[in-house]
Amino acid sequence: MAYRFTNTDKWNDAWFCELRPLSKLLFLYLCDQCDIAGFLELNTKKMAFEIGIGKQEVERSLKEMGDRIVLSVDCKFIFIRNFTKHQKNKNLNESNMAHRGILNRLNENLELFNCQCINDFFEAPLKPLKWGLGIG
Repeated sequence: MAYRFTNTDKWNDAWFCELRPLSKLLFLYLCDQCDIAGFLELNTKKMAFEIGIGKQEVERSLKEMGDRIVLSVDCKFIFIRNFTKHQKNKNLNESNMAHRGILNRLNENLELFNCQCINDFFEAPLKPLKWGLGIG
């Protein structure tokens, strides 16, 4: 079982406050289910079942999250863009043992997300989420 930090200030964040209630719930679910770097296999059917909402509601909520959730080139994975920052891992450093696993995951997924370097995950515009294509 993984332990995660949660930033209670998210409830004061304008972006989070503007999300619909089910989108907030899905975002919290994604943060609990992703790996140490913020990656998660996209399975809308599983997400819908575990949260207790419809698959279309999951897709609508993911789309509502905009560029905070990034879709892989093959549409099979998502990346939570600010996850590492909110886990107190903002400035990743190879000499920090806790950061090595995160850096490895980011490096392993460069091609999958069409990134040239790790910084692209956090700074570059990546593929926006598009639904209705039988994804997940």
